[in-house]
Amino acid sequence: MSKLYKMLMLFICMSTLFSFTQVVIAQNYSVKGIVLEQKTKSPIDNAAIVFRTVDSTFLGTTISDSKGEFSFNLSKKMDKLLLQIHHLNYKNYTKLVYVQKNLGELFLESKEQYLEDVVVKNSRPIVEIIDGNLRYSIQTLMKNSSVSNAYDMLSKLPGIMKIGDKLSLIGSQKYIIAINGKPMSLEMTQVRQILQGLPSDQVQAVDILYNAPPQYRINASVINIILKNSDNRQAEETIFQGNVSSTLSYNRNFSNNSGLSLNYKKKGFNVSAFYNYQDQNNVSLSNLYSKHKNLNNELEINQNTDIQVLRKSHNAYVDMSYTRGKSIIEADYTLQLSPSISKTANSTNKFKTSFNKKNYQTILHNAELIYKYTDLLTIGGDITTYYDKGQQNLLIQSSEDKSKSDEIYDFQQKVLSYKLFTDINHSLKNNWNIGYGASFMYSQDYNLRSNKIENDIDTISNETLATVYVKVAKRFSQSLSCDISLSGEYSYFNKEKHFNLFPKFNLSYIPNMNHMVQLSFQSDKIYPAFWEKKPYVINIDSYMQKIGNPLLIPYNEYTARINYILKRKYVISTYYTAQAHYFIQQAYQSDTKHRLIFQSQNWDYQRLLGVLGVIPFNITDRIHSTFTSNVFLTHVKHTKFHALSFNRKKITAYFALNTTAALVKKHNLYFDISAFYMLNPIQGIYDLSNPFGLDLGLKWSSPNKKFDLVLKCTDITRTETPKIKVHYQNQYFDMTNYEDTRGVILTLKYNFGNYKSKKNKNIDTSRFGL
Repeated sequence: MSKLYKMLMLFICMSTLFSFTQVVIAQNYSVKGIVLEQKTKSPIDNAAIVFRTVDSTFLGTTISDSKGEFSFNLSKKMDKLLLQIHHLNYKNYTKLVYVQKNLGELFLESKEQYLEDVVVKNSRPIVEIIDGNLRYSIQTLMKNSSVSNAYDMLSKLPGIMKIGDKLSLIGSQKYIIAINGKPMSLEMTQVRQILQGLPSDQVQAVDILYNAPPQYRINASVINIILKNSDNRQAEETIFQGNVSSTLSYNRNFSNNSGLSLNYKKKGFNVSAFYNYQDQNNVSLSNLYSKHKNLNNELEINQNTDIQVLRKSHNAYVDMSYTRGKSIIEADYTLQLSPSISKTANSTNKFKTSFNKKNYQTILHNAELIYKYTDLLTIGGDITTYYDKGQQNLLIQSSEDKSKSDEIYDFQQKVLSYKLFTDINHSLKNNWNIGYGASFMYSQDYNLRSNKIENDIDTISNETLATVYVKVAKRFSQSLSCDISLSGEYSYFNKEKHFNLFPKFNLSYIPNMNHMVQLSFQSDKIYPAFWEKKPYVINIDSYMQKIGNPLLIPYNEYTARINYILKRKYVISTYYTAQAHYFIQQAYQSDTKHRLIFQSQNWDYQRLLGVLGVIPFNITDRIHSTFTSNVFLTHVKHTKFHALSFNRKKITAYFALNTTAALVKKHNLYFDISAFYMLNPIQGIYDLSNPFGLDLGLKWSSPNKKFDLVLKCTDITRTETPKIKVHYQNQYFDMTNYEDTRGVILTLKYNFGNYKSKKNKNIDTSRFGL
């Protein structure tokens, strides 16, 4: 292990040293060109040249001189620009161009007729292919929407499905969130806490990266949130801005979510701070009906469970960056503290009554330091510590003889993780680009579980993950480009060694702005959470039980996809995903004891074949809608699922409609409605009911845009959470969960100083014991 570590560190140091020697050949972001008359080839002076991003965001303008020549300095490196040229005597010129130092000759066509009155309406594109990513314009999709934070914004994005409080990316089994290109894979509860404190009106666009490039250093798809003005690092003016908000929600109880964000900027020096406090009181109900056959006996159980979660949590974040010339230094620190978490579950059936109470606390620290030199070099590292400690008390009382059993155990977990990484990128001649990099991650996970009856379970797990990659990209023409990458990954976890190669491929063909086609292939490896591999046995109540699986192994995932975009609005995406040794936690009735056991197991495979469609349309000038459909075939197989096997296929359909309307536009009063329906979902041996969700929202903004007031009603029909039915071979049970998703939410937000949010960093806790 030490030899591998030394070799990796040597590679990082040599790559970094080589990159610094290449600084002198870094690209200049100045572009130039010449404007000519189409027939005579004569120069055109005083032509207005407008530069925009591909989603029509204004960058700047310049004017051609007497020779028809012009030049313009870009604030950052870009691959594509939307170029517009205007002149009184010539027809307007609009073209998507690839950025290069010399744009060459640009020809304008003389006007043959003049109109006295001309009205030009320029609608912003909804979605485009940018560097192999699907980029959605939030200003277009969320116009007049009542969403107030980034989490609610994502739930309404085409291609993202929300059921209950959980978001999923259609066509991808795993994804992580990134902000301004920084990956933040984490546990969903933590995602929600951070994104609910980020105002949605500070988001400019969202990239969907089904095939994330290797420099993201993750094995998953990526949802990248791009904030407004995220590149304006060297603004000369001094800025002090902020936002304070409070959200009061009522489901069966009241919960509060309040936050404060501050941002200070002066001559390349930026400091941002974020604080969020949540006081949650969530209640849910569940019903379990089971016909349990084993040992030639059949036990019928009808059990009701009341669950309550009380959680008080603090999230604090400080980010600092300093920009000088083409160099950027970034440092940030994150604290996530939950000093009081209480979970109680009271279960009752005709045989026994269970009282399960769990009290614990968690704390997480993360610090990160990154140095960047333009797009040429990135080098950095971070360290994360996580700690939780608590006690669980399970009291079981017999309904017949009133006897009691009391099980009390203490638990704690400590995680230490650090990583180092570097990425290097070179632009070569003839539109070639090469990039390479490496990363090294080490983590240690300590777990303790003890009680007075059994022996203590005291385990330490060490994991090492080392990755190197190379990426080659080529632009063959204005309309055709591709990139290919290969990553080598070495992992060492609890004496298990794995080495894998992950090829990825992207091909983009854009003959014009009305037709865009993308082909991609990716391969990933999905690792189990730390807790899934622990040899634990936890009694949930008198009948249900959780068991760890030390034999659980990672699974490989391969996905091929074709995306077609028509008129930068309509999307058709076809995908195929194969997952060998796919794992997920499922319940089964034990054949040796009367227990319903939840355990993660590796299946033979899961395969998905589907078609995604996105259709935006306007009913009137004030009513805008987006319809999303996803129809897919699921094929799951497991030859040894405990004492049985399954091989199942089923076609599932998902439909969603999001509509926003301006009720009283001059008074900034908006209304929206969101609905979804899913038909025939399955999961292993589970048959799920058809969930239906309906949300309504109302938003008012003050004339000066300082105050926002949002009122929402969620899960009005209380049918978002699907029911589970298992009537398969010798397994027979039904589970109905009434999640705490139906309620009323009131949000008040106040902006001061023309608020501009900074990114809020989150840490990869997806495999911790949260």
